[in-house]
This record gives sequence, C-alpha cells and structure tokens, in this order.
Amino acid sequence: MSQARRRALQEATLKYVQEKQVYDKIRKRRRRGLYRRLTAYCLMSVVLSVCFISIFISQKKLLNDKVEEKESLQKELEFVEKQEINLREEINKLNDYEYVGELARRDYFFSNDGETIFSFPDESTTN
Repeated sequence: MSQARRRALQEATLKYVQEKQVYDKIRKRRRRGLYRRLTAYCLMSVVLSVCFISIFISQKKLLNDKVEEKESLQKELEFVEKQEINLREEINKLNDYEYVGELARRDYFFSNDGETIFSFPDESTTN
C-alpha cells in the first residue's frame, strides 16, 4: 500500500472513530434523558395514585359515616312516629269525659257521688 493510501485510510478511520464517539455521546445523552423522563413520569404517577387513593379512602369513610348516621336517624324517626301515634291516641282519649273521669278516680282518688274509695297496698311492697 502506498503512503497516500495509508494516510487516507487512517484519516477515514480517525474520522469514523470520531463520528462514532459523537454518536455514542448523543446516544448516551438521549438514554439519560429517557431515564430521567421515565423517572419523572413514574414519580408523578405514584404521587397522583397516592392522592387519588387517599381521596377515595376518605370519601369511602365519609360515606360510611353518613350511612350510619342515616340508619340512626331512621330509627329515631320510627320511634318519634310511634310516639306521635301514641300521643294522638292519648289526645283522642283525653277528649272523652268518661276517660278523664276514670283517670281522675284512679290517679287522684276522686269519687262520684255515693262512691267510697278503698285503697289497697300494692302486692309488690308486701312481699
């Protein structure tokens, strides 16, 4: 091989090696950027997942509390409705004069004309 040809071959080889090094640097830089982007996306997805999960858990707890409150209020409503029915019946009974007279005789020992009231001790107190 001639001297000129060797020199051209060395220059071509040197140029190829330099281009290869530049290309390798660019590839490394791109790969590093890819890893950084993937890491950032993973961190963002983890943070968002944690936020969504915590919101979901708090909403679930709030919903359970509201359901329990609704059940207790429903029971209270049923009790109040029964009490209302009893009070309405009591009002109807208190409008009847015979019932009022019977209450007065039983609780306050009032008597009709010609009646004598005898009170006996309770059976529970004598035993």
